[in-house]
Amino acid sequence: MSFKHKQEALLKVLNYLFAYRPDEFGLFPDEEGFVSVDSIKQALSEEEEWKFVKKSDIVEAIRSDPEGKFEIKDYELTLPPKILYCGIKRKTYPFVRKKGLIAPKETYIPLTPSRDLALRIAKRRDPKPLILEIQAHEAFRKGVRFFQVAPLMFLAKEIPPSYILGPPVEKVLPKKKFKAKGSKTKTEKRGKNGGEE
Repeated sequence: MSFKHKQEALLKVLNYLFAYRPDEFGLFPDEEGFVSVDSIKQALSEEEEWKFVKKSDIVEAIRSDPEGKFEIKDYELTLPPKILYCGIKRKTYPFVRKKGLIAPKETYIPLTPSRDLALRIAKRRDPKPLILEIQAHEAFRKGVRFFQVAPLMFLAKEIPPSYILGPPVEKVLPKKKFKAKGSKTKTEKRGKNGGEE
């Protein structure tokens, strides 16, 4: 099963679990309707098909839901590693340089201390993504909130541009050169007296 198909299958299971029968999996939402990711992972791992599911799989599936049916509640605040990595689409880089990384509503920015993992995650959305270096420890000290959901997976709502390291925009998106299309005039032949022939 491909990653995409596995993610779609996992979303269907989560939809069934939350919308219809959480009790069938032995899960009981709290007063606000939330269930911990740890509890979901434990319940799913009892099923043969999902015995190897990871917390990061569940979080990524929820993040990728096109209908946004699920919401991830804040995890416990975590002191992140000094450096984290995040992959983005190249065409969004000018915006990121000016405004920083901003998660869409009810989602989070996925971050990881592994550059290879960041590349693998980003390639699901762009075949040639740009990997950015996040000065996570410094950002945390200045008030940016990080939540750890797995050993190699951190989440954040927003990363200001001052904590994002990347190449100059012109090296990522070089300006296209356009040739001016002027009208070409043919040299007219003139006679001996200067008049047109």
